[in-house]
Amino acid sequence: MSVDDQPVADSDDLFLHVGAALAGAEVRVGFVRPPGQQRQTVLATLAKHKHELRSIASQPRPAAFGLRPDWSSVLVVEQGATTDGYPAGVLVKELEPDSPAEAKLKPLGEAAGRWLVTAVDGRPVPTPTAFTAATAGKDRVRLTLFDPARPEQPLEVTLP
Repeated sequence: MSVDDQPVADSDDLFLHVGAALAGAEVRVGFVRPPGQQRQTVLATLAKHKHELRSIASQPRPAAFGLRPDWSSVLVVEQGATTDGYPAGVLVKELEPDSPAEAKLKPLGEAAGRWLVTAVDGRPVPTPTAFTAATAGKDRVRLTLFDPARPEQPLEVTLP
């Protein structure tokens, strides 16, 4: 029925209103279920969906030590799962060739698109912006990694 009090008449309206907001934004979604019942409103936090393009941003997020983060929702959507059982963190979207991150993570298995970085130097990084802030200006960082294939074994890696 609405997104942030803007009326939704059809699917095009829905995609327009949701697509105009950023991943991580909280929006008010008005709906009626089943038809004829009282209108309800819930708060929803938007996630990022996987796409085939390398980047849809005009300026890609800077890499830290050769690691470029993305929203963890991309991994969850790709696996057809829910966020249940996944800690807050950022997806390792890309490892730049010949970088410190590639040198440390590649020997551990396929890292890009699989690992989540949950903390930098013990500080939680739930969003790409938090990751960028936690690594900015540092010569060395300790990453805490989560592998969905081995959820009971978090791993710590120091870069560079």
